[in-house]
Amino acid sequence: MARGCLRLIREGGTPVGSPEQLLEDLYGFQLAPKTGKVTPTPPGGGAGNLLQALEGETLCVDELAQRLDRRVDGTLGLLVQLELEGWVRRGPGGLYGLHRPLPQGES
Repeated sequence: MARGCLRLIREGGTPVGSPEQLLEDLYGFQLAPKTGKVTPTPPGGGAGNLLQALEGETLCVDELAQRLDRRVDGTLGLLVQLELEGWVRRGPGGLYGLHRPLPQGES
């Protein structure tokens, strides 16, 4: 096995130690350096109000719309947006709840 690897290196092959190095060698692609944990900022406005209404609860679309004094279709649109962004998730029975806790001071 080592003979084959050495032959490839002699013929101009490059040893690769990680997937990141392979991407860089093939495409000139570099990943951004890891900077530590980033706390996402929850959205404001109607989406923020919806997140606050879900804090500590699981509710159906109709209940949320009633609490927020919004139309059901608009509430459902916000829920889909927040679900795609990872803020809420839909559970059994069509109940929605927070997928991740709101940062302190945001509720």
